[in-house]
Formats: sequence, C-alpha cells, structure tokens
Amino acid sequence: MNTVKTQATRIAVLLALVALVLGAVYLGLRGDNEQSIETEAPATHTVAVGEQAPHFTALDSQGQPVDSDAFAGRTWLVFNATWCASCRSEIPEIQQLAERPDVEVVAIYLKENTAQVRDFAEKLDLTYTQVPDANGEISAAYGMNSVPAHVLIEDGEVTYLKTGALRASDITDVLGE
Repeated sequence: MNTVKTQATRIAVLLALVALVLGAVYLGLRGDNEQSIETEAPATHTVAVGEQAPHFTALDSQGQPVDSDAFAGRTWLVFNATWCASCRSEIPEIQQLAERPDVEVVAIYLKENTAQVRDFAEKLDLTYTQVPDANGEISAAYGMNSVPAHVLIEDGEVTYLKTGALRASDITDVLGE
C-alpha cells in the first residue's frame, strides 16, 4: 500500500512540474508576442501609391523604438517572414539596398515574435532594422497579407508597391543608380 501511495505522489509531483514548465513556456512565448504596436490606419485599408503612409510605432528586434514619423527621405519597407523561401531568396538584394546611403530599409515580419526575428537576423548578419509584427497590426495597416511585399515611402508618401520577390534590377528601376 505504501508503494502505491509513493508512486501516486511521484506521479502527481511529476505532473505538477510538467504543468509548471508548460505554463512558463506558454507565458514566455505569449509575452514575447504581445509587443505594443500602435497604428493609425484602419485594419481593412490597403495602402496605395500616392497616399500618406500609415503611421506606426513598434520595437525592433533589439528592443529599440521605431516610429514611422521619424522616417526621413526614402524608406523601403519589406514585409516578410523567417519561414518564407521567396523572402530569404531576396535578402542579398535587400541587404545591398540597406547599404545605400540614400534609403533606409525596415523589415516588418508578419506574425513573428521578437526571438524569431532576432535569431533570424543574427544568423544572416542583417544590418537593417528588423521589426516583429507578432499580431499583424503593421501589416494590416498597410493592407499586406502576403510576403514578400515592398513599399517605398518618400517623405511620408507611398511611391511604390510590389507584392512578390524582387530582383536587383527592380530596385535599380525604382531608385536609380
């Protein structure tokens, strides 16, 4: 009888530990996805060339604030995801674009958390700004529901939109050399 009680106690303790670990993992992942993002555009709006770019504030993958009102001159937004093969194939072109002095590049990661984005960017040595969009709020403000997608903002106005992967020649055609 004592052996049965001892085994039942061990099983209960083990189940309690498993529940605690699973709860901690859930809260850790959930907390990482609850980044505060603010946008001013309606969630159903699709941005168009000639419109003012929707405003947003968020934290980048390093925890630094990103405010779209601070974008000066040309800013290239690339909406992507770490799991997207087309997104990954265009990274050399986007990294090269980010090295240009006349344009700022900001990557928005649709439905991905900070840890995923930070690990991805570090693994690939990306030097441009990486913004997790865990709840899809920024993407929704721009009407972006597929990746990759590109938006060029010049002095606050959308001047270029493209859904799908880019080639280096596409960037050259839009920005010139």
